[in-house]
Amino acid sequence: MNSKIILIVLFLTLGLSGACSGYYESHHRATPKAFDILFLAVSTVLVYRWYYLDAAARAYRRTALLGGAVIMLPLLALPYYLFRSRPTGQKMRALLGYFGLLVLAIVTIVLGGLPFALADVATTPR
Repeated sequence: MNSKIILIVLFLTLGLSGACSGYYESHHRATPKAFDILFLAVSTVLVYRWYYLDAAARAYRRTALLGGAVIMLPLLALPYYLFRSRPTGQKMRALLGYFGLLVLAIVTIVLGGLPFALADVATTPR
């Protein structure tokens, strides 16, 4: 599996997470904790795997501390990794791409749940 495929699978997972959350919200129920834990585990593995493959492709020396940070604090650790691992002319582009993917991740989750929200609005009596 390469890093692009991992990102695709991650976004499919985010969309599925949004859809499941939207489904439960449309039925006025909380999303089961088991689902939240499963989503967290899958997304953590995918993010770490992307970091691992990207670092290997760039011959970047990974440390245990950075690896742990990617697992525990990915929103902080990944920009740090991107800044440190890219050549001088590509640092800003990598960071902008990262923040663009964060926005896209939020949009993906919302779009995943949108059909259920719209169906709930359509069936709610006025």
